[in-house]
Amino acid sequence: MFKKNKILVGSILLSFAMISCTSSLQSNDSKNSNIQSVSYSKTLGRAGFLKISATKDSVISTKFGSAFNDVSAVKEKMSSEDWKKIVSAINVEDIEKTKNGEGRGYYDGPDEIFEIETTEKKYRLLNVADSTQYKQLENLKEVIKKIAASKK
Repeated sequence: MFKKNKILVGSILLSFAMISCTSSLQSNDSKNSNIQSVSYSKTLGRAGFLKISATKDSVISTKFGSAFNDVSAVKEKMSSEDWKKIVSAINVEDIEKTKNGEGRGYYDGPDEIFEIETTEKKYRLLNVADSTQYKQLENLKEVIKKIAASKK
């Protein structure tokens, strides 16, 4: 009798553990599926600017100045594979925890801005200083720049 109860309690605990693991994975996937648009901007004061905006349907990049020769100005359709690459580079839960840095554009300095819009909220991150939080954004920047550069 005691052995049956032990097995029953163990299997219930194991079931709860499996359910909680899959629900946390599903919640992050569902938050990422709510992403409507992503943009990356870099301003260099009078030296120029770059802005790349992506949605499920299109990628648009605009630029001014010679500092951004690696990305052309484009307005193209977005493939579903490219959109998945962008969305998979984002963890919305980490974005919610990320803090903005100070703006430097007032003094003709560089500003780096990430904007992520979901169905529920719009996130605007300016000059993120925390290196652990910036790693995700740096990866997102590289992905979105690579996609925009491939659309030449």
